[in-house]
This record gives sequence, C-alpha cells and structure tokens, in this order.
Amino acid sequence: EYTPIEKIIIDEHNLVPFIFFSPEGINYLMPKIFDSISNGIRNDDIPVNIEEFIINIPAAENITHALNLLKKDELIILKKYLEKILLGGSSNLIQQIGEHYLFRSIEYLEKLINNS
Repeated sequence: EYTPIEKIIIDEHNLVPFIFFSPEGINYLMPKIFDSISNGIRNDDIPVNIEEFIINIPAAENITHALNLLKKDELIILKKYLEKILLGGSSNLIQQIGEHYLFRSIEYLEKLINNS
C-alpha cells in the first residue's frame, strides 16, 4: 500500500490482478502500467497482469473509473500503445491479448478521448 512507485515491479512474479485495485491505486500504478506495455511492445511479450488490464479496460468498473481520472494526453498515450500492438505486426502480442480485446479497448479509449 505504501510502496514507492519506483520499487514496484509489474511482472510474472507479481500477479495481483488489477481488478483488486481501487481506481486510485490503478492511477498510482499507471506509469508502471504504461512502462510494462511499452516494454512488451519491444520484447514481444507482456506480463499476464498487464494482459488482464488491457482485456478489462472497457469491462472492469475500477479500471474504467481510473481511466476517467486520466488526462486526455495520458489516454492518447495508452491508446497509441494498444494501436502499436495491434498494427505493429507483433503477432505474438496480438495472440497473447486477443485481437477482439485490443479493438474493444481501443474503441473504449477513443470514446473517452472524444468525451474529454
């Protein structure tokens, strides 16, 4: 709960599902979430808990609430990361997350961006 952000590691050994976090907790972790997603784009692999975060973007109440607290430019960054996965030719990441979930999450982020 009081762990400094720089000491938090989001990887296969720290698999607390994001649906257990409060919206404020997710927002606190957002820099690490962005970092994990962008590292996944470079490494062609993302941690399971980040995969779960992406899948639940339009579905989990705490995640949708947390995203509503983000600024427009932060939403755009997240959307760009997901588009990079979908359009960047990373078949491993697309297979890992699922094309359907990527499209669904990108569409949800697009709605938030247009409404902010």
